[in-house]
Amino acid sequence: IMLLRQKGYTLKPVSATYTGLKEYYESLPLQELAWYQHQDQESGFAIDFPTQPISISPKSVPIKMYMTPDLTEGTVYLAAGFDYPGIDPEDSVRREELYQSMAENMINNSSLGGLLEVEESQNIIHQGVEGRELKIGSESWRAPAMRLRIFIKEGALYIAMAVKQN
Repeated sequence: IMLLRQKGYTLKPVSATYTGLKEYYESLPLQELAWYQHQDQESGFAIDFPTQPISISPKSVPIKMYMTPDLTEGTVYLAAGFDYPGIDPEDSVRREELYQSMAENMINNSSLGGLLEVEESQNIIHQGVEGRELKIGSESWRAPAMRLRIFIKEGALYIAMAVKQN
């Protein structure tokens, strides 16, 4: 410091912006972090999030969604439930069309657009309700960019999604 001052430099102390908070959260065992159970009485569903979600209403979709980021994993979680009259959960052809349409919309409306594709699609059952899980990604990604679960029950459509921020 003395040498710099002798050469005519003016020095002032600078506080570090590093807080160590990220390392703290990464060091915690996941089982110790309790997730927040969000209940949407209006739409009739409950879902667990890493933290309390915020309500959002995207302009492109006229529904209320709930979202929360997981800062340690770089993942954003979203969920929504809304009335979807006219779809019979037993109509397998219409159900398949809906799953395909939703996957295409997710891909087309993503900032990654044409880079994404459905990597895996499988039927699932959650709490007795049949649904579909789609893993959407790209060859350049090591993990799926999106994981989407879709359920149809009694005239309503339920969506749970995780989006990985690479």
